[in-house]
Formats: sequence, structure tokens, C-alpha cells
Amino acid sequence: MPAPEARRAVRDAGAKVGRLRSVAGEDGPIILRVGSGHFNLNRATVTVGVEASDSLRARVTLSAAAHEGLIFQDTAAKAIRRILYEITRAAEQ
Repeated sequence: MPAPEARRAVRDAGAKVGRLRSVAGEDGPIILRVGSGHFNLNRATVTVGVEASDSLRARVTLSAAAHEGLIFQDTAAKAIRRILYEITRAAEQ
């Protein structure tokens, strides 16, 4: 999918599974706050970068950070999986 469409899919995915924190211009990173962990109660901050690799494809990079308590919940990885699931669903439609 082209970069503008990929950015739109990322923003839509963020709205479905969390909250959009900031967008830094047309080419800057998109920062999302996503519920994750057990019952999606632990928050993770996901930074998504979208860059055009050519006119028809985009490279999407994701990184996430979260605070874990005494019980490891794999919060950051789950947040990335939730965002990727929604982006993939948008690409298939």
C-alpha cells in the first residue's frame, strides 16, 4: 500500500485500539497510546514510522515501550501485535 494510505491505516488502527498521542507532520512518526497486557489494562506507547519505499509500497516500522510490574505481561509486544492486526485488516479490505 502507498505511504499516505499506510499512514491513514495506522491512524485508524490507533483509533480502534487506543488513542492517538501525536503526529509529527506528513513524514514524522505517529505516536499512539495503546491498552495492552492482561485485559488491556496496562498502557504502552507505540511509535510508528511510515516511509515510502516506492510509489506503491511503504515501509512501516513500529517500536513500543511499557512499564511492567511484578508480573510480566509482555505489554509492548502485545501492543505491536494489536496495531499490526488492525493495519493488516485495513490492507485486506
